[in-house]
Amino acid sequence: MRAAFPNLVGARLLSESKIVLRSASGARFAVEPSDLGNYLSMLNGGFLYPRHVLDTCLRLLVPGDVFFDVGANIGFVTIEVAHAFAGEVRVFAFEPQPGLAEKLDVSAALNGITSVRVFDMLLGEELEGTTTLYLAPNSAHASVVARSKNPREVTRQRTTIDHLVDSGTIAPPRVIKIDVEGAEAQVLRGARKTIAVHRPALIFEADDNMTRFRSSKRELFDVIASCGDYRFYDVVATSHGTLDAIRVIASADASRSDDVLALPADRPPPRI
Repeated sequence: MRAAFPNLVGARLLSESKIVLRSASGARFAVEPSDLGNYLSMLNGGFLYPRHVLDTCLRLLVPGDVFFDVGANIGFVTIEVAHAFAGEVRVFAFEPQPGLAEKLDVSAALNGITSVRVFDMLLGEELEGTTTLYLAPNSAHASVVARSKNPREVTRQRTTIDHLVDSGTIAPPRVIKIDVEGAEAQVLRGARKTIAVHRPALIFEADDNMTRFRSSKRELFDVIASCGDYRFYDVVATSHGTLDAIRVIASADASRSDDVLALPADRPPPRI
């Protein structure tokens, strides 16, 4: 709700404007005007928008790594990771909303970042084809299952992580972040071989959006466990949205967080 009014202003009054905002780290972001409120929320240093997932990604990565940002949205995590590592981490960002993907490319250029590659497509479990994406009015959130009345529909290309890695289109990942509004299980099933062979860290959202896909946190855990020996952790935010704790959990039923980290059993969790 807090983003709705500036989103409306951006869509109606600033649609032809070129807007650039800076985050707390100094990274610059090209703004899609119709999503102005979401940029303002995400880039104000974490008070309104939690940054604990970003904090976790930064602790998991080291120079030379490859990072996948699946559901990149405005590029908050993509640009902050690339900015923090000064281009020494390669980032592959996946965002199917055309306006956001275009602005994400511009954001990378504004920061002089050449280590980011943006894919304007959906990732799932089916190899090739197209999918209808439903865009909610005045919101940066979109889904392949409509989450509001009268959504705008766009047709997007679809593929899998396994296909992109196997074909050599992208390098194997060290860390994968997934936030796709409830479709996380589909993305994970399309990455089974990559997970089994390359054993990346996985940080993913597992919230009520999954119910629209008849999915569950337990399903996500089962898909990952079928790929190898992984341990699971709740990623916990402070009241200000920064990273508070990474707590080991025994099962999906024991999880109390909407954000979960899965690590190969022989890889220790990052220090807080």
